[in-house]
Amino acid sequence: MLRKIIKYTLRTLLVILLAVLLAPALLYVPAVQDFIRGKAVGYASEALGMDLSVGRIRLAFPLRLTVEETLLIDRADTLVDCGRLSLDVALWPLIRKEVVVRSFELDRIAARYKDTTGGLDMRLSAGLLSLGETRADLRTQRAGIARITLSDGDIFLGLKASAPAEKSDSTAPPAWSLDIRKISVLNTSFGMRTAPAVTELAVRLADGTVEECRVRLDSQQVSVGSVLLDRGVCSYLTAPSGPGTETPPEPADTTPSLPWTVRVGSVALTDNRVEYGTLGHRPAAGFDPAFIALSALDLRIDSVYNRGADIALQLRQLTFTERSGLSVRDASGRFEMGPAGVSLSGFELGTARSRLRADVSAGPGILRTEPRTPLSAALSADLNTREIADLYPAAIPPALNDRTVRVKLTAAGTLADIGRIGLDISSPGHLDFTADGRAQNLLDPESLNASARFEGDFRDMAFLVELLPDSALRRRVADAALAYLGVQYRWGGKSSLGLDCSGLTFMAWFANGVLLYRDAQIVPGFPVREIPRETMDVADLLFFPGHVALYLGGGRYLHSTARAGSSGVVINSLDPLAPDYRSDLAQSLTAVGSVFPLEE
Repeated sequence: MLRKIIKYTLRTLLVILLAVLLAPALLYVPAVQDFIRGKAVGYASEALGMDLSVGRIRLAFPLRLTVEETLLIDRADTLVDCGRLSLDVALWPLIRKEVVVRSFELDRIAARYKDTTGGLDMRLSAGLLSLGETRADLRTQRAGIARITLSDGDIFLGLKASAPAEKSDSTAPPAWSLDIRKISVLNTSFGMRTAPAVTELAVRLADGTVEECRVRLDSQQVSVGSVLLDRGVCSYLTAPSGPGTETPPEPADTTPSLPWTVRVGSVALTDNRVEYGTLGHRPAAGFDPAFIALSALDLRIDSVYNRGADIALQLRQLTFTERSGLSVRDASGRFEMGPAGVSLSGFELGTARSRLRADVSAGPGILRTEPRTPLSAALSADLNTREIADLYPAAIPPALNDRTVRVKLTAAGTLADIGRIGLDISSPGHLDFTADGRAQNLLDPESLNASARFEGDFRDMAFLVELLPDSALRRRVADAALAYLGVQYRWGGKSSLGLDCSGLTFMAWFANGVLLYRDAQIVPGFPVREIPRETMDVADLLFFPGHVALYLGGGRYLHSTARAGSSGVVINSLDPLAPDYRSDLAQSLTAVGSVFPLEE
C-alpha cells in the first residue's frame, strides 16, 4: 500500500512539474502566440472602446518580444500606428530586482493625442526610435541608457488656454537618477503653436547630439557634457500686438519650490539658421526688429550654469550674417548674473569693418532698480558708417558713408548718481570730441539733473554740406550772409569791420562748414560748379566781371560793392522792374555757380 501511495504521489508531482515547465514553453509556440494575440486584442478593444489591431506578436527565448503592424483607431481617427516594436529583456537580472533592456526599437511610429479639456494637441511620427542597453536598479533607484536615437521625426504640440491645473501635492520628489550616455537626433522637426496668444515655433535638426546627460530627481540637478546642433533651422514668430490681444496673467503660485540646477560643459551650433519676427510681417529694407534672420550661424559657449535666476556662461565664438547684410565675424566674453549682481566682462565683437569692446557690471539691486546699486561701464568701439547704413539705410547720408568713428565711454557710480561719465568721439581727419560730466536722479524724471563739460577740435567739415537738405542749408547760408547787411566795403576784408565781394560769400559759406576760394570766378578744385541760370536757387553764387554776389531768390542778390552812393553790403535785383535793379550787373552776368550737384 505504501508503495502505491508513493508511486501515485510521484506521478502526480511529475505531472504538475511538467505542466509548470510546459506552460511557459507554450508561450514560445507561434500558434499559441497567435491565439493569445487574438484574445488580448479583442479584450483590449472592448475595454478601451476603440479599434485595436495587431498584425503579429512573437516571443523568442528568453524575453525577446516583437510586435508588428499595431493600429489603434478611435472614431476613424488614428491614435497609434506602429510598424514594428522590438524589445529584448535580460531574464536573470530580474531575480536581482534589476531590469536590463538589451535593446528597444520602434520602427515607423505615428501617434496622436488630443485633450480638449486641457487644451493639448500632440502629434508625433518617427522613422526610428531606438534605445541602446538600458539598466534600471530597483533597489538603488538608478537607471542608465547607453544611447537614444531618433531619426526622421516630426513632432507638433498645440497648446490652448485651459482651466488652471490642480496643484500637485508637496510630497518629496523620487530619488531616482538617470544617466544617458548619448542622445542622437537626425533629420527631425519640432513645431509648437500656442493660443490665444499666438506664437509659432518651428525647429528642424539635420544632426543633433547630446552627450553625458545626468538627471538627479531628488536634488533636481541636470548636467550635460556637450550639445551639438549641426545645420539646424529655427523659426520663432509671434502674432502682432494690438488692442485686445493680451491675455490677463494667471494668478501666481506662491508655493515655494526648489529650482532646478542645470550645468552644461559646452554647446556648439554649426551652420544654423535662425528667424525671429512677427507673423505676416513683410520685412523692411535694412535691419528690421520685426523680422530678424540669421544665416551661417556658428556658436560655441561653455561653462553654462543656471539655477533659478542665476546664470553664467562663457561665449567662445559667434559668427553669423543678418539679412540686412551685417556680418559678425567673431565674438567672445563672459556673462554672469547672480547674488553678486550682473556683469559682462571681456566682451568683444568684430564685424567686417567695426569692432566693439565692453566691460559692464552692476550690483545685485539692478533688477529691482534700487537707487544705491553700484554701476560701472567701459565701452569702446571703432564703427564704420557703411555697416550702420546696412542696418539703417536712411540713417547715414552719402557724405558719411565708409567713415570710421571711434567712441569711448566710461561711467561709474550708482543707479541714482553716476558721478563719473567720460565720452570721447573722434573721426580721423575731421573731429576730436570729448565730454565729461555727472548724471543724478536717473530714476526720477522730475528731479533728473546732469552737468557736462565739452571740448572739441573740428577739421575739414566740408562734407557737412551733404548732411542737410538743400533747402535747409541754403537758408542757413543766406541768413549768415544777411547778418552782414549794411557792413562797409573794404577790399580784402572778411569781418563785420568790412568785407569785399568774395569776403562776403566766403564768410557766409565758411560759417556753415564749407571752404570757398576767395575769388570772383569759379576756380577748379573748389566745391563751386557752374550751373544753368534757370536752375539757380538761394545761396548760389552770381559771377560778374571782377565781382561775385550771393543769390537770395526771387531775382534778388546780396553783395558787397564799392559803387559810389551804394557802397557796402547791399541787396539788388536782376528784375528790370524792381526799384533796386542794377543794369550794369544784370546785363554783365557771366556765370552762376553752386556747391550743390545738379539734380538729375
